[in-house]
Amino acid sequence: MLRINRGREFYKPLISLALPLVLQNMINSSLSLIDTFMVGGLGEVELAAVTLGNNVFFLLMLITFGIQSGTSILISQYWGRKDTNTINRVMGLGLMTSGLISAVFVTFVLAAPRVVMSLMTPDTALIDTGVQYITVVAPAFILNSLSMVYLSVQRSMENARIGLTVLLISTAANTFMNYLLIYGKLGFPHMGVRGAATATVLARILELVIIIAYASLKADFKLRPKYILKPGRIIFRDFIKYSVPVIVNEALWGFGFMLYPIIVGNMRAAAAAVAAYSIAMSVDRILSAGFFGSGSAAAVLIGKRLGEGQTGDDAYYYAKDMLKVVGMVATFMAVLMAALATFVFRPFIFPLFRNISEGTITTAWLLILIGSANMISRALNYTIICGVLRGGGDVRAAAAIDVGMLYLIGLPLAFIFGLLLNMGVYMVFGAIFIEEIIKCAACIWRFRSRKWIKNVTREMA
Repeated sequence: MLRINRGREFYKPLISLALPLVLQNMINSSLSLIDTFMVGGLGEVELAAVTLGNNVFFLLMLITFGIQSGTSILISQYWGRKDTNTINRVMGLGLMTSGLISAVFVTFVLAAPRVVMSLMTPDTALIDTGVQYITVVAPAFILNSLSMVYLSVQRSMENARIGLTVLLISTAANTFMNYLLIYGKLGFPHMGVRGAATATVLARILELVIIIAYASLKADFKLRPKYILKPGRIIFRDFIKYSVPVIVNEALWGFGFMLYPIIVGNMRAAAAAVAAYSIAMSVDRILSAGFFGSGSAAAVLIGKRLGEGQTGDDAYYYAKDMLKVVGMVATFMAVLMAALATFVFRPFIFPLFRNISEGTITTAWLLILIGSANMISRALNYTIICGVLRGGGDVRAAAAIDVGMLYLIGLPLAFIFGLLLNMGVYMVFGAIFIEEIIKCAACIWRFRSRKWIKNVTREMA
């Protein structure tokens, strides 16, 4: 039964937190589509090269997300106790970890860019163009990792508006600078893919400047350097226990999911296949924002309730009602995604991609339809794994389900369908579809077991 018998106390915090996160994800994904559209005007090779170049950093982005999610487990529960000193300690560990990992990753990319790109594809044209892109854009990901950790701290304290504001400003700036630098408008040099990379770096600098200014002026959550720089052994042990499994989870999942476009990049007519994959994923991310926002809100609100000392039954039924909401949102988004792809994007938007063939556009449209058919299972999986299980501190079970299904089901099927049987890019998406369905059954089983309900805070931190 889909009716949710909850009052204002349920919907108000959910909407006030989830709505900015939904908009934030939509804007972030829209930037990806804008980048795809603008770079696509240069040609299929440039579009495919930038897609694979960004795929290089996808693993780092997932690790950063893992650090955000791991710190959120502790911060949301300590937020329920209103313990801001401990929140400063956890944030300090998050910033140190994120900064160090991203610096090492970017250094490796800059030291051997051709080696890195050759891992993505054997196509020399894609490698040459991709190297031009990743050597310029790399520093942006160090800046982004620091910004995202701070914004995730604010989100875990039920303040998602600052993240939305920062992203709105940086997206507008990034889009305008793309226009100036990719095509050389208003007297700026024509830089092609290097222009797209430069615009991204400048936008990330702007983000960090805004965040530093906000953090310095924010009165109700003061930064306390003595806790940020010296978190203490107790919180460090808790960080290792609850955050590191999430970081490892996201690293392994990110590496595995990164293999999907690599498989596509090694198929016949790689440039066209990767271009279609890029267009489809850009549209998919925009319309998946609904359940991404709801899932992230679930982690914060469930963690907060456990930190406040709510009972296991209360947390279980609260989470169950959230899953109903996410299921309804995902159903609506799936129908909307299929309708927009068929009646808006294919006839009106996709033809604007200059130098992209009709065959590539048709392939992208069909991939979007496959993604829409898988929307509900993906929404439930994301909310249960990243929201419910992690919010409850059940990080090891979440990692086992998330990573296990990818490596045991999704990737082997994609390899067989795409490379051994040469069944085309459609069946690579088909492998993802099958994986998500089986993962959904495992997620629901773990949720119903109630073993995920844990209070991870300490009386004296």
